[in-house]
Amino acid sequence: MKVVGYADPLSIEQGGTISFMVSAATPRYTAALVRLLHGDTNPMGPGLKATPISSDIDGEHPGRLQRLNTGSFLRVPTGTGFPLADSFTVQLWIRPTTPDRAAQTLFARRSTDGQTGVALRLDDSRLVLTVGTSRLVLDEPLRDRTWYAVTASFDAACREGRIHVEQADASAHAVRATTVGRLDRVVAVEGADITLGAEPRLVDGEQVIAGRYNGKIDGPRLFGRALAPERRLRPGHEPSAPDDAGLIAHWDFSIGIPTSTVTDRSGHGHHGVVVNKPTRGVTGWNWDGSETAWPHATEQYGAVHFHDDDLDDAGWPPSLTWRVPDDLPSGVYAVHLATEDAEDYVWFAVRPKRGRPTARIAFLMPTFSYLAYADQHLLEGALMRGIGATGSAAAAYPSTPQDTYILANRLNSTYDTHTDGSGVCYASRRRPLVNQRPKFHSPTLNEGEGTPHQFNADLCLVDWLHEQGYEVDVVTDEDLHLEGRSLLAPYRVVLTGSHHEYWSQKMIDGAQAYLRDGGRLMYL
Repeated sequence: MKVVGYADPLSIEQGGTISFMVSAATPRYTAALVRLLHGDTNPMGPGLKATPISSDIDGEHPGRLQRLNTGSFLRVPTGTGFPLADSFTVQLWIRPTTPDRAAQTLFARRSTDGQTGVALRLDDSRLVLTVGTSRLVLDEPLRDRTWYAVTASFDAACREGRIHVEQADASAHAVRATTVGRLDRVVAVEGADITLGAEPRLVDGEQVIAGRYNGKIDGPRLFGRALAPERRLRPGHEPSAPDDAGLIAHWDFSIGIPTSTVTDRSGHGHHGVVVNKPTRGVTGWNWDGSETAWPHATEQYGAVHFHDDDLDDAGWPPSLTWRVPDDLPSGVYAVHLATEDAEDYVWFAVRPKRGRPTARIAFLMPTFSYLAYADQHLLEGALMRGIGATGSAAAAYPSTPQDTYILANRLNSTYDTHTDGSGVCYASRRRPLVNQRPKFHSPTLNEGEGTPHQFNADLCLVDWLHEQGYEVDVVTDEDLHLEGRSLLAPYRVVLTGSHHEYWSQKMIDGAQAYLRDGGRLMYL
């Protein structure tokens, strides 16, 4: 897509301020505010209805191409004076899911040009310890979806590097191997963060995520000295007490599973944060199958599953910012972005001010369901697996700029799988939701040209209510999740959308309380 964007937030009160993040491949683009009523372009219906609304963001704006930096990792801020300066040992459990791919970072403290510092990577199924520009390679290949105990160390006094790996299970073909070799002296990288699962790099002056790893990591520890060979990490043995001499950090992923914070149990306070929402609360190397939910045995769910296509927040800076007028009617709006030969509709909902409804009917936009289906590319997987895709839309897939953008940027819905085949379980509104748009038809496997789905389908209801003369306030799932019963209480009736599938517990509680108080819910 030559021009694409997203809004933050998706729902804004009258009088509030909303930001629009825009990427444009052209030097200039135009923006125009519209009110959306109908988005299905099928000639049997009324067609697109997008009424212009005058605003101070209308007109030409400078374009800037913005990239999507996918890939999850752990970042540990270190600052200057961090004790990792010469000798060190890294210990961790890993379960790679695409081991044969190149240069996947397990642990790194490197300069952004990739020339100095230290790193432990998985490269073409083999573990590689890098110090400066020198490399030590363990020739024994690692298998897919297998747990391994890994210890990598460097002794600066004799410049000896060592990698040891042991397979967690005791099968007849279990891997157990060691390699030793001379490496460069460590050149301290002052101020560089420690990362696990990927590492930042500078490309043309812009920071990108490199070395993206697919797989699990459990129980990583960092020591400021080269441990003796008998102190290697191995199955069935706890390698060291938290107060062991030389321990710099012991990151315990089983603590704070519902959060983005990773706790350092060493007592030194080197806590970290996960970026781009890797999957937490997943089975670790020591899971014995006795519990199938992490709250019942957190010590067996101490792994994090990193993916090279995770994306929590695109992180684009705002291109446009707009204050919603106090008297703008509640409804569905969009900023229409356009170049000479491309367009995008970045939509959002305007809701009444909190506690001040403007109608007796509320339309509850199912935005959680929109997010679950956003950027779906199920048809790609069906075609790859040879599942009977017979329709003309399937034959031409990807035929739309939206589908092409989704595939090119490895965007996912919760109905897709990651590149390593594991299921996608998170969705975010801080990214382009390019198939949740007016004029977009979801492609189908069978005969036909596709159909409106989710957001575009719900505009049919918005248009019908408008044509029938009903006054309606528009609110969203996120509003209900945050405010509960008080959001719905003023309305005689609440309407849901065409596929209101995803409800949080707080949403259910709020809707049930509203119904107990005599409210009316039309589940459409």
